[in-house]
Amino acid sequence: MLAKAEEMIGLARQMPGLEIQLISGESVDALKLALLGSPGTPVGTTIRW
Repeated sequence: MLAKAEEMIGLARQMPGLEIQLISGESVDALKLALLGSPGTPVGTTIRW
């Protein structure tokens, strides 16, 4: 599952117009958790297409 999240992040970085915004000091690890939909994911990661 973690590899899938890393793959999604890699694809997202290649897409123009996709904005990944980490709010309030969240790390890439927090974004991975958000993409995986893990319980207890910090609120505030915004992914906009």
